Amino acid sequence: LMTYGRPIVLGDGENSWLTRAQLNELFNLSQVAGQKHNITLPDGRTFTVIFDRTDGPAIEAQQVLPLSAPTDANFYTVVIRLLTVSDY
Repeated sequence: LMTYGRPIVLGDGENSWLTRAQLNELFNLSQVAGQKHNITLPDGRTFTVIFDRTDGPAIEAQQVLPLSAPTDANFYTVVIRLLTVSDY
């Protein structure tokens, strides 16, 4: 069982939505290279992770309804790529 260096992908780019405000907050967290974050998955497992940029961007997002001037309340579909670095 791999505990370190295991990829964790959250979202599928279609059914996983965040508001623009949430996305901006997440993007800001991702800008600090190597910063560790603790996550808890819905099944209760916890991991310490970093944002994974090995195969492209750590966060991908698209507007659900394309708007020329989105607000913080508008929704985006997301894919978030993480990499485990240690146990929680």
